[in-house]
Formats: sequence, C-alpha cells, structure tokens
Amino acid sequence: MSNKDPIPTLVQKEVTLDDSSMLVWCEVANRGCYSTVWQLPNGRTEKAVVNLTDVIFQRLIDNFNRQGKDVLVDYEHRSHNGDDTTAAGWLKKMRIGVRGLEGLIQFTPAAAAKIKARELRFLSPAWVAARDDAPAQMLSVGLTNQPNFATLRPVLDNKADGGVNKHKESKMDPNKLTAALGLSAEATEDDILAAVTGLVKQVKDLTEAQAETEANQAYEENKAKLSCNKADFVTAYKANPAGVTAALGFVAAPAEPEKKVSLNKGVVPAAFTGGKVSLNKLDEYDNMSEGPAKVAFGAKHATELFALRQQRETV
Repeated sequence: MSNKDPIPTLVQKEVTLDDSSMLVWCEVANRGCYSTVWQLPNGRTEKAVVNLTDVIFQRLIDNFNRQGKDVLVDYEHRSHNGDDTTAAGWLKKMRIGVRGLEGLIQFTPAAAAKIKARELRFLSPAWVAARDDAPAQMLSVGLTNQPNFATLRPVLDNKADGGVNKHKESKMDPNKLTAALGLSAEATEDDILAAVTGLVKQVKDLTEAQAETEANQAYEENKAKLSCNKADFVTAYKANPAGVTAALGFVAAPAEPEKKVSLNKGVVPAAFTGGKVSLNKLDEYDNMSEGPAKVAFGAKHATELFALRQQRETV
C-alpha cells in the first residue's frame, strides 16, 4: 500500500498498546520490481511498478531516523482503510538485510498470539512516494496474510512458537580447531590466525607450483612443433591452460616453404576460431604499450594470441 506525492501531513492518531510485547526482526520488503497501487488525492488510485533497491531502502531508513519516532504496525492496513488504529506493534528500527529491508518490531501480546497461532503471518509496508515515484517515507506497516511481496518470509520464519527471530550459529570447538592446526590448547587467536594464514600460503604456493609443473610438462611434450620460447609458452599456458591445450591440437610441425602463408593473411582452423580471421590481433597486442591494458588484452585473448604467434613464427 502506498501514498504518492505530495507527502501529506501525518496526524498523530490515538492508538492502543498493551504493556508487554514481543521484539522481532522481520522482513518488511524484498529487493526487486513489484507492482503497487499509489493512493492519490480525492480517493483516486494509480497502478505502478516500483524497483526496490538498497538505495531506496537506505532513503527509507534515513527518513525514518530523521523522523525520530516509532512507526505504527496495524492490522490489515486498517489505519488507512478505516478508523481502526489499534496497534499490532511498533516499528522501532530498520536495516538493510540479505534479502532486502528488515525492521525491528515490538508486537503487542494480542498480535504476538495471532502470529504464534499462524493467524497472521506477514508484513506489508505502506509508504509515501517522492517525486521520482519511488518510496521515500515509511507511513505504517500492516500485519496481514496478503503481502505484496511473494517472496517475503513470515514474521516467525521456521522458528519455535514464541521465539525471537535469531539465526542459529554453529560454533566450532576451539580445542578441535587448535588440534587440527597442530597448536596447543593454550593457543591465542593470533596464533590461530597465523597458522591459518600459513596454510593458505602453502596451498597457494602448491597451486602455483603445480601450474608451473604442468606448463613445463606441456612444453616438453609439444616443443617439437613449437617455435616460441619456453617462457612465453609457460606464461600463456598458466594463464589459460584449457585454451592453450585446445590450440595445440591445431598446431602442426613447421610447414614446408612452399606451403608458407603471408603474415596477416593466415587462417586459424575453423574449429578453433569459428572461421577465417586476420592475424592483426597479434599485431595489435605487440604494438600495445606495456601496462594493465596490455595485460588484460593478453589474458582475454591468450589462446588466440598463442595460436597466431605459432602461425607467424612458422612463416
């Protein structure tokens, strides 16, 4: 439910609230495009599609914080559709969560009982639009069974009756962690961090060493039909092993003189490139100044450049 500019002056209506309550973080709105109906002056309405992003959510949060007071949570938007301003609760805080906008709501015992009994399960925001037709201010929140967001999670999502929405966290036994790292039970957090950092470095070094070994092995196996130097081959292979391996399937031994082709008029096998291509891409790479742009170009076209260089050097 939404109201459209001009933003109306909100009149503080009398509401009822019981003494005790239930405090819950809930999903209020999800990211994405959704249809809405703006309520215009004189009772008119206007259908629209709203794209809810974190930018929009942050604007709602900023305006809520500037307002400096809780926002009413009513039943089925009755505070707007009628004269029933009975509070189901109060929206006390808002934040951007994993799936969209979340609110910390203090529900009344009556509303909490309906939520626990699954009589009312979802929330539906009512907000005021700015002149860009996007939500700008939270007007109220309705406790309902018909939210406008199909993916919205219920207030008590997979939680025990009466519980507060808290995600269960699995905690590792620190003694098991230190033992796995080969540390003593008295190891500090810094000791554990240092051990993990060391393991990460070892894995990285082993991965790089394995890539180097595979590249050297590939060179030795194919050097009879290669004319480029070993360093260039190893660099290209480590950057794109699958591509270079595929290209090697199309590289034959140096052709006889009468079968040589002119530079920039060669043809890379169709199975590799999808058809005839000019070798000018290799010239473009060779003529580029050293720097990030050349590195990026080389990485993007490593396989093709390797094949083109092979063809050039057999000319």
